[in-house]
This record gives sequence, C-alpha cells and structure tokens, in this order.
Amino acid sequence: MGMRLDGIRKRSPAEYAAYFTVAWGAFIGGFIGKYSASPTLAWHALSSYDPETIYDWKLAQYLINYQHMGFVKRGLIPSLLAPIPQPYWLGATLVFNAAALSAVALSAAFFLARARRILPAREHLVLSALILLSPLTIANAGIDFGRFDIAELAILIASLAAIRTGRHWVVLPLTCGALLIHSAYLFYGLPCIALAWTDSYRSTGNRRIHAAAVTLIATLTTITCLALFGRYTAGADALMQAMAPYHISRDAITVWTRPGSANLGLVWAAWAAGEYNAFDLAAYALLITAGISMVFVATRDRSLIRYAPLFVLGLFLVGTDYARWTSMFIDICLIVTAVRILDGAKFQLIRAPRAWASLALLLAIPLGPIGTGHAFPLFQHLVQ
Repeated sequence: MGMRLDGIRKRSPAEYAAYFTVAWGAFIGGFIGKYSASPTLAWHALSSYDPETIYDWKLAQYLINYQHMGFVKRGLIPSLLAPIPQPYWLGATLVFNAAALSAVALSAAFFLARARRILPAREHLVLSALILLSPLTIANAGIDFGRFDIAELAILIASLAAIRTGRHWVVLPLTCGALLIHSAYLFYGLPCIALAWTDSYRSTGNRRIHAAAVTLIATLTTITCLALFGRYTAGADALMQAMAPYHISRDAITVWTRPGSANLGLVWAAWAAGEYNAFDLAAYALLITAGISMVFVATRDRSLIRYAPLFVLGLFLVGTDYARWTSMFIDICLIVTAVRILDGAKFQLIRAPRAWASLALLLAIPLGPIGTGHAFPLFQHLVQ
C-alpha cells in the first residue's frame, strides 16, 4: 500500500493551519447548535464550568471507571482521568476532547494538503467540503459533544497510518484500547483494520502475519471479557449512588447495567413505537446511498477496504442512535476514500454522473448537524 505522491511540492504550514481552523470552526458551529444555535447559551454552558451543564447525561461516561466500579465497558478513559484531583478533573476531560478533535482535524489537514496535489481542483474542493463542513462529520461531534466517537476515529486513523508505514505492532494496543473505550469499535474500526491488513498483504506481499494474528487474538480476548464481565451487575440504583452527588438519569446509565442482547429489544421497541418519522427514514436512506456511491462509484480500485463501511450498518441492529450511526457510516466512507486516494485510486465526483448521489452530502450542509437519534434536529425544529 505504498503512497503514490511523486512530484508533490512542499506544503506550506499555512495550508495545514487553514484546514485545521476550518475543522475547529465546524466543530464550534455544531457545539453552538447543541444549544439551539445560541452562542450565548453555548458560552454560558462552558463558562459555568459545571460538568452536568456541559456534558448532560454523557457525564456518566467520565464517571464510571475501573477504580470504583470494577471492570466495566467504556471504562478506559474515565479510569485514566480518575486520579486527577477534583478541581482539575473537569478541565482534564475537556482537554481530552480537545486533543481528540485536534488529532482528527490534523489528520484531515495532512490528507487534504496531499490530496490537493493529486486530485483535480474541483474534486478536491468537493472532498474538502465533505470532510470539513459536512453535517455528518466534525460538526456532528460538536452537537453530540462528550461522546468518545471522535477519539475512536482518531485511534482508527492512527491504526491505518501505522499499517501503511509498516508499524504493525502499534495496532495491537490501539485496537484493544479502542474496544475498552467503546465496544462499537467492533463495527467501524476492526473491519477497516482487517481489510487494510489484507490489502497490504495483497499489494506488497507483506509477511508480517504474526502481528495481525496476535492482534486478532488480543481483540477476541478483549471482546470476550467485555461480553462476560463488562456489565455493572450491582444494578442501576447502586451505580447512581456511586456517581453521587451528580444527578444522572437512570435511563442513561442502563447501558452499563443491561446485557448486550437487550439492545435488540430496544431497537425493536423503537420501531414498534414509530420512533422515527418519514423525514428521518428518508434522510438515513439518502445519506447512506450517498456514502455507498462515493465509495463504490466515485472512487475506483480493487481494494478490499472499500467494503469496510458496510459493517457499520450492523449498528442499526443493536442501537437506536440512527442519526449517529449514519454519521459514523459517512465518517468511515470518507476515511476509506482517503486511504484509497493516497494509494492511487481514481476519485471522480463531478465528472462521474453515476456518482452524483454523493453530492447529497453537500446539499445537507445547510440543514445543520445530523444529530444522534432524529435526523437534523435543528432543521426539524425550525420547520415544525
């Protein structure tokens, strides 16, 4: 999987800074959207320096750790932050989120700076808008601030970079750590890594199978431990008491107390109750179609990693955050597309009429971030 960048000119730091700044601007716009598009309310939330105001129910993700609750799913990050003294703990969580976002923004900047020398100007402009301004990417991390998704994407990008540069053993701790941060990495991270390794073997004859094999064994062990021991068995009441004095919703913390199999019932109940309206379903279908068009029509090669986004669709069976899953699907489509472009794949959106379905991702920009459950909540709120 060599990088075909012959003849590339030296890139200016100002170019990186421009992409980085736009990415942060999109995030801030999404964060403001979280507070009904009011900059005043958004500033008040941050300036209050109150964990419950900043994170709402997602505060639980930073409180449930190994030190106090034993081995539980999603416990790695809060366990690393737990030793920090209380006066500085909230600041540390904000630094963690800022670092994760900055890592993704820098990755986007490096890729777009390289892609500008590879792609035609119009194609590069469209791809830049899809990565930096799409309401399904960085902006959505702002409106859904506090989740670990952005950190997971940073880990995935680092893992793919390690595979491309031959640092295969780096993938082992990154993969196990990502699963301990959030088990949904099983759907959007592992397929990318496995298929990237397969492509590396097919294209270069890389024989470092032992690194992939050990990572696979460690991954299966981590998944098994999470499935068997990751649930907080003492119950929701005990968990709420352990997180006192914070007032966390009981419904929010049941994710740590219910078995994974119960998620299937929750999805079925959501459909039975008519949770998603016609606009939601149309948006999900159109955007997923746009992502598939970008991966299989606009970008042309024979790599196996192009199939990785299809595994993300499995999340729709085990969780009700359909807008969030759609966002993650597009994120993986863009990451996979970036990897393939750097490997020399042809990318044509403007000049390939069959790929125009991908432009739906651009048309969605004025609708604001796609959100978590219902699609484009700001837009739906305005038109109701």
